[in-house]
This record gives sequence, structure tokens and C-alpha cells, in this order.
Amino acid sequence: MNKLSKEKRDRLIVVGFLTATLSFGIWYLLVSPLQGMQADNAKRLGELEEQIAAARWLATKAVSFEEDLQKAQTRLEAIEETMPGQGFVYERLFGIVQGAAQQAGLTQEKDSTVLETDTDLLPDFPYKSAEMAFELVGWYHQLGRFLAELENKNPFLRFQVLAIQNDGATAAAEKLRLKLKVIALVRPPDRR
Repeated sequence: MNKLSKEKRDRLIVVGFLTATLSFGIWYLLVSPLQGMQADNAKRLGELEEQIAAARWLATKAVSFEEDLQKAQTRLEAIEETMPGQGFVYERLFGIVQGAAQQAGLTQEKDSTVLETDTDLLPDFPYKSAEMAFELVGWYHQLGRFLAELENKNPFLRFQVLAIQNDGATAAAEKLRLKLKVIALVRPPDRR
């Protein structure tokens, strides 16, 4: 630069300064905003890919959810088939308990009439409930077999009152008397 004239050197400095300023201006005005947009687009793309992955996972699970729902619906329909329906509650409930008692070898002493009430388990619960009391006499192992059989085969039944006492009325004093209050869900008429 020492050999250049002052005028050429000044022009060269001005051209260099203008080139640097122009480069900085282009970078600041064009490239930098584009890089920011590219970073925003990459972030949005990552979020969308996560959403797509979540949607794909839900889509694959939707089939299994639908299958599980169908299985549960089939099981509920099978249970409802064994439930007593309105109008036949006494006969059905008596038949269920009598059948289990006979299978266990128990003798039935007393039964009561059926009392049907609304069920307050959940709001808008579609089932009514019916309760009926029974007295049965038998050996301890027969009572246990009866209760297990009745509860396992009939998921719509539950025992509310369960009292076991020595049956002094029979000749064999080792026999026991079971006082039982059974509450059953009653299938509504619109479910067959």
C-alpha cells in the first residue's frame, strides 16, 4: 500500500469499508432473519413430528381400545343374560340361590319376598336392585362351598347380611344355620 497513491489508497479504503458495511447489512437484513425463521421452522417441525408420533400411537392403540371395549361389552351382555329381569326377580333369584344350595347339599328353611329398590351406587345407574333374605342349614364346609359358588358364578349378587349360628333345632347339633340377605342387580326392561 505504500506504493499506491494517496487517492487510490483512500478509494481502496472506502471500497473496503463499503464492502464490509454492505456485507454486514446483507447479513443483518437478509441472512439473520432467514436463520431465525429456519430455527422457528425447525422447532415447529419438531413439535409437529411429536404430535404425529402421538397421533400414530393413539391410532395403533385405538384398535386395541376398540377390541377391549368389544370384549367388555360382550362380557357385560353375558352377565346381563344371567341377571334377573324385572317382573321375574323372585323366581330368578330364588332359583339361583336354591340351585346353589342344592348343589352344596344345604336345606333351605326360609325365604322372604323380594324388595325392589332403586340403586344409588352411581348417578343414572341403569340397574335396579332387589333384596331377598334366606335361611339355610348345613355343615360348615357346605356353607363355604355354597357362598363361594354363589358369589363366583353370579357377579351381580352381593351379600349384605351374613350370620352363621349353631342350629340347635336339628338333631345333629354340629350343623349351622346361615342367615343371608342377598342383593342382586336387576336388568332393566330395555336390555332384553
